[in-house]
Amino acid sequence: VRLAANMIAGHLLLPLLGNTGPFLSYMMLSLLIMTQIALLILESAVATIQSYVFAVLSTLYSSEVNQKKKKKKK
Repeated sequence: VRLAANMIAGHLLLPLLGNTGPFLSYMMLSLLIMTQIALLILESAVATIQSYVFAVLSTLYSSEVNQKKKKKKK
């Protein structure tokens, strides 16, 4: 749920900021573009961290299940 919420929030924030572009001056437009680039980098970093956490938790849970199965066989 957390991953989906972060993805949706990031994808909604970028168009909302982008829709203000036609109403801004050139100076503010360049600031808007830099802000959007920073948000894209942040969104990529969050996705990378979340995928790492998911992989680690999946590995821990599967190893715990395997250990319980080995104990039952003995």
